[in-house]
Amino acid sequence: MHKEIRPIFIFSLPRSGSTLLQRTLASHPMVSTTAETWFLLPLIYMSKDNGVKTEYGYSKFRKGFNDFRNQIDADNKASYQRLLRQFVLNNYKLASNNNAIYFLDKTPRYSLICDQIIEMFPHGKFIFLWRNPLAVISSMIESWGKGRWNVYKYYIDLFDGLNNLINTCSDNEHQIFQIKYEDLVSNPEIHIKEILQYLNLEYTSNLLSEFNDIDFTGRMGDQTGTDKYSEISVDSIEKWRRTYNTHVRKKWAYKYLDNIGEKNLNKIGYSISELKNGLNVCPNHFFRLPSDIIRIGYGITKQKIKSIILNNA
Repeated sequence: MHKEIRPIFIFSLPRSGSTLLQRTLASHPMVSTTAETWFLLPLIYMSKDNGVKTEYGYSKFRKGFNDFRNQIDADNKASYQRLLRQFVLNNYKLASNNNAIYFLDKTPRYSLICDQIIEMFPHGKFIFLWRNPLAVISSMIESWGKGRWNVYKYYIDLFDGLNNLINTCSDNEHQIFQIKYEDLVSNPEIHIKEILQYLNLEYTSNLLSEFNDIDFTGRMGDQTGTDKYSEISVDSIEKWRRTYNTHVRKKWAYKYLDNIGEKNLNKIGYSISELKNGLNVCPNHFFRLPSDIIRIGYGITKQKIKSIILNNA
């Protein structure tokens, strides 16, 4: 028989080391997990006003669904959320091994709904994993864009996702655990022990040696780091600098840091002045410059068209 399952969520941007952390924690016999589920996104977006496009007409669905939900909740406050929570936990239980007391759900796009997930699971465990935002972008460009400056593809994560992560973290500091990727890979044993203490689990020595043996069931998830590294390494901490090799990229990055803001960067453990100084010393090359200009122009145009469509919807 399964014991009662409690959820663990790793909240982060993509390319922040969440798969590494997931694999390490999944090496513990009390923790089950799978590849990225994306399970909660459609369930929570059912009651959102925007962000969904469907064949059947989402705006009308939302009105009908919210009326239906209000009727369910009329005599029993938050009964729909309770039923939905139980539905999710039942599925987590089915996906868990017999020894597990936790199911770990790691899906980077949960950055968009992390506040609602915490509200839905008051007894859950929530790990916020931060990484230097410039390193996140660099990893996206190098891993997914083959070095091309197609950052516009990830605006939803870099702007909406990060902003929601920071705000949710500030609102729930008493019940979450925060860790920086740079700290995790620099001193993995110390920080994994801290996370396990937060989870009320005992540390076992195999966690840092067997993480790469974990085989996820499912097609979603990132294999880049685990294919490349057989052990936790600090090699990736400074690699971001090689990506910012044109004036256009640096200018975009300066504006991005200003958009996040010094106060928010400090909240997640980074210094805006140190990050900008790091950009200053990156050498410029010119072979990427024409492509960068075209792609940035395309990204700006695409965002303006998207804004017009949303405003007229």
